[in-house]
Amino acid sequence: MKAALLVLIGAIVVGIVIVIQLVDSSGPSSSSPDLYSQELLRSQTLDGDLDASDGSQIEAPESLAPALPDDNQLIFPDGEIVKINWRQHDRPTVSNFDVDNYEVLREAALNGDAIISMILHERQRSCQSRFESEEDLEAAVDQLHQTHTIPFPGQEQPSGISNPEDIENMESILRAKFSDCEKLVAYQGSLEEKWLERSAADGWPIAMIELGRQQEDAELAKRFYLEAWEAGSVESLELLAEIIKHSYESGVAPSANVEAFAVLHTYTIIESATLKDHGQVAGRIIASLMAKLESERRLLRPRELREAIEMSKQMIRSNPNCCFGS
Repeated sequence: MKAALLVLIGAIVVGIVIVIQLVDSSGPSSSSPDLYSQELLRSQTLDGDLDASDGSQIEAPESLAPALPDDNQLIFPDGEIVKINWRQHDRPTVSNFDVDNYEVLREAALNGDAIISMILHERQRSCQSRFESEEDLEAAVDQLHQTHTIPFPGQEQPSGISNPEDIENMESILRAKFSDCEKLVAYQGSLEEKWLERSAADGWPIAMIELGRQQEDAELAKRFYLEAWEAGSVESLELLAEIIKHSYESGVAPSANVEAFAVLHTYTIIESATLKDHGQVAGRIIASLMAKLESERRLLRPRELREAIEMSKQMIRSNPNCCFGS
């Protein structure tokens, strides 16, 4: 009797081992493998306000993971440390632009100043929605005073002003924009200069990202996002991951799921690390990023997950411009 019972127990154990092996090799696992789950458990969860998978509350740890200490090190889920060179870049805005200095700015842009080219592009884009004549401007100013609304060109519904004290200030803004755009058109002859393309060609990643967003062809968009990442932009990775994921889901690239996760993983760990110690709003962003990453992780087999994380490390190691954000 005892011998028969031992045989039965042995058969059950063998069966369990076989099932585990089949799950590991044949499809995605429903539970987080150790390689990844520790990263999620160590991540910030906003003073414990997110629930764990078993319904209990996760207590927020003292520090975030992956970490980005003062020496710019990323800590991966398996404990390996990869160094990056983190820089902060502010997006240039039209407030940096004085149209009366147009010739100086134009010369700098033509001589390879990618940021100046981007500023010229931003101003040119702003002037795409402008009043075509002084009569249009004066009609808009009259409407502003009478109805406290601003009929911006190309806008179906006029914007309202809740504070009457802002009306005079808004009139000054409308008149200044009209004057600046008139001068810009006079200097350039049109609003069709390729400043955005020039900025991208001269190495400004934000211009590359914007060009990528403008593309209807996914491969062209992917090319611009890749170029932006090679130039150091973290922002481009989120967009790149979406493009690659779509190519996988549409059947264009059946094996692209690992690459898509690797790119998303790279984006998430850098963003999460650089947002640490920036308060609860940043903490909520981190929690959202990590939740999205975990959702995508569940679609991978353990072997694919390990491959993706190694790919993520290599993306960072092989990019001497990594990384900057705004």
